[in-house]
Amino acid sequence: MENKELHTVNIGKNGLTEGTVKEIMFALKIKKTIKVKFLKSFIAGKSHQEKKQLFHELAERTAGKIEKQVGFVLVLKK
Repeated sequence: MENKELHTVNIGKNGLTEGTVKEIMFALKIKKTIKVKFLKSFIAGKSHQEKKQLFHELAERTAGKIEKQVGFVLVLKK
C-alpha cells in the first residue's frame, strides 16, 4: 500500500486530545495502517527529544507501532 492511499489524521494546535487519540485508534482498527501528520502549529518550538517522545507516546496510547517516520509525519500500523 502506498502512503498516498493511507488515511491521514492531522494533529494541530490542540495536540493529542482524547478525541484525536480515539480517532486514530478507530482508523487503525479499520484501516490497519494510517498516516499521522503533526502540523507546525503544534510541533513548532519543541526539541528533537520532545518530538521523539510525542511520537512514542502516540504509538503507546493508540496501541500502534511506528512503521516509518519522516519529519513530522508518522506511519502507524496496527
